[in-house]
Amino acid sequence: DNLDFIKEECTYGLSNSGDTPPPPPASDLVINEFVVDPEQDWDGSGTTNQGSDEWFELFNKGSTIIDLTNWNLFLIDTTPETEPLSGIINPGEYLVILNPAGTQNIDGRIELIDNQGNIIDAVSYGNFDDGNIDDNAPSGSAQGIENECLSRIPNGQDTDQDNLDFIKTACTYSTINS
Repeated sequence: DNLDFIKEECTYGLSNSGDTPPPPPASDLVINEFVVDPEQDWDGSGTTNQGSDEWFELFNKGSTIIDLTNWNLFLIDTTPETEPLSGIINPGEYLVILNPAGTQNIDGRIELIDNQGNIIDAVSYGNFDDGNIDDNAPSGSAQGIENECLSRIPNGQDTDQDNLDFIKTACTYSTINS
């Protein structure tokens, strides 16, 4: 037998073609908590502002590192925006996106899109019509710091029914929701 081999760089964890790694299981990375009607000065500017004090928190509830290169958050409301993501999230850690693109409405939808274009997680809130308003999370409208956030309770839970997964509560910014 005359076998030909080509010496190439090691592609540990990747296919031999060098393609980007597949995304983690959909259940590992979730949109965990967010603010669209801020009541606090989250960016430290000295004022509370709807644009600069909004934020979204992602949580890696899995056991592997997740590389967010070429991932996006689609922020869908009357003025849709795309927030490009980058960096990594270690298992059990959070990533907060402070002052995302645009200004979000109190009724909308957030989609987490992986580097292959797949929806990894999504949440519809308030009266946003995603085809089934009955299972939406509550409105993002806040009356004070005690109900400023829409948070997954228990932390990281994802039943694919936003009305069961999210409640209005005080924010836990980059820590466990409780």
